[in-house]
Amino acid sequence: MGSHAPEEVLAVLWRVQEEFLDAALHMVDNDFGGVQAYLVDVLGVDAAAQKELEGRYLQAV
Repeated sequence: MGSHAPEEVLAVLWRVQEEFLDAALHMVDNDFGGVQAYLVDVLGVDAAAQKELEGRYLQAV
């Protein structure tokens, strides 16, 4: 099943929209006490798993 959406529509869908990301992080802070608490309490991602994810997806600047 291929995508039939125009390229310009896909470009909008796949980019990070700062205002949406800010709103999501604000909600996580307000509703769950921060990203760390959300990872542990809601998603069940313990410290070892967080370290694994950090190594895979984050880069030092």
